[in-house]
Amino acid sequence: MADLKKLRIGFIGSGHITQAICNGLVRAHILAPENIFVTSRTTKKAIELNQQLNVQVCSSNEELLNSSTLVFIAVKPSDFDNVADEIISHIAPDHFMVSLAAGMSLATVKKKLHCQKVARIVPNTAMAVGHGVAGIYCESEYHQSILKQLFEKISKTILVDSDELL
Repeated sequence: MADLKKLRIGFIGSGHITQAICNGLVRAHILAPENIFVTSRTTKKAIELNQQLNVQVCSSNEELLNSSTLVFIAVKPSDFDNVADEIISHIAPDHFMVSLAAGMSLATVKKKLHCQKVARIVPNTAMAVGHGVAGIYCESEYHQSILKQLFEKISKTILVDSDELL
């Protein structure tokens, strides 16, 4: 079982889902705000999240990747390619990438990121108050257990055997 308090988590994108997840994680005392890093295409949302929860705002996705090992890509599917192109050269072997992009298969995410340590999660915004639902697909049992530990405290967590079931 991983020590969640030591995790350094990054969110590329600071929209509604990121806000809900961060709210849930901080309010449930799962992670300290200083271990959560966020970026946003427009800094306004990231700054608002910082003001609400005291999470760390990074000036770039590269800085975020340098600050965290578990990285959630929380952008719209139409923005995923641009983000992947920007971060691909900064993904290190110890990074574990999690896509929140709806409708994009795990195989596609792996291909776009040139990374094998990847998972998909389909969350909802009710996580902010501990009543959400998260579907998780991950090929690594170790990483799946980390994601389950994170999300089961803020949502009903469903582990699926195939990303098609998400």
